Amino acid sequence: LPLPNITHLPPISFRGCCGIGHRLSRNIPTMVYAISHNRLLHANWQNDVNWSTIFNDTANIIQGPRAFEEYGQEYPTNWNESPLAGHQVAKEMGQATAYHRYSETSQALFEMPLAQSIVKSLSDNLSSLVL
Repeated sequence: LPLPNITHLPPISFRGCCGIGHRLSRNIPTMVYAISHNRLLHANWQNDVNWSTIFNDTANIIQGPRAFEEYGQEYPTNWNESPLAGHQVAKEMGQATAYHRYSETSQALFEMPLAQSIVKSLSDNLSSLVL
């Protein structure tokens, strides 16, 4: 993953609610947006489980305070407009697959190498409490 430019660009923060799956479905598009624009991310999960309970900090995402630009249940509308956020549209799958039950955003995340790298990084940085 490209490293954030912490010298000239302010961080972006994200919040979350509900379970981890729902939370990450909202947070990963924000992560794609920030990382593709070389911005550091502050995980601002304050209402229940802190980021550091589930994940170790990475070069791109740290537990941190609310930033001026923050996303909660939403994510930037232009989250996938960076060249780094490009993805290949999957070949047409039969309508009987579960793939079609997901939103267009989720389908794009499934097919996006940057999103896959983010998920891999999160997996590699699970806290000892999770493992």
